[in-house]
Amino acid sequence: MLATVTENIGAHMRPRILRAWDVLRGKPRRLLRNRRTSINTTIECQGFEWMITVSYFDNGNVAEIFASTAKTGELLRDLTNDAAIATSLALQFGCTQETLLSALTRNSRGEAVSPIAIALERAIKISGAA
Repeated sequence: MLATVTENIGAHMRPRILRAWDVLRGKPRRLLRNRRTSINTTIECQGFEWMITVSYFDNGNVAEIFASTAKTGELLRDLTNDAAIATSLALQFGCTQETLLSALTRNSRGEAVSPIAIALERAIKISGAA
């Protein structure tokens, strides 16, 4: 299955996908408690304001991220929602927040450029669990 997925992805993305696959392969999902520490914050990215909700595991590591924007019908909003779900699942299946953050896209100055990367970076700073 992984070979099929990576065939259609640009060569520059294959190492990131393979690294994530190696991290997650065979790990059980860590379920979250019904009541858990969460924060709400707002970030600015690509000219949009994003409302971010981040929940944490008991040890202070990020467990899930939700992102929404007031712009409806925007492809960027839909892609970001999907990325937030994938990020949350990766964290719950054992990918460390540091591994995930290092795999997300950055500009030439090393700054996070996507809503999820910015939100994850901020969430880690807030929790102090980095």
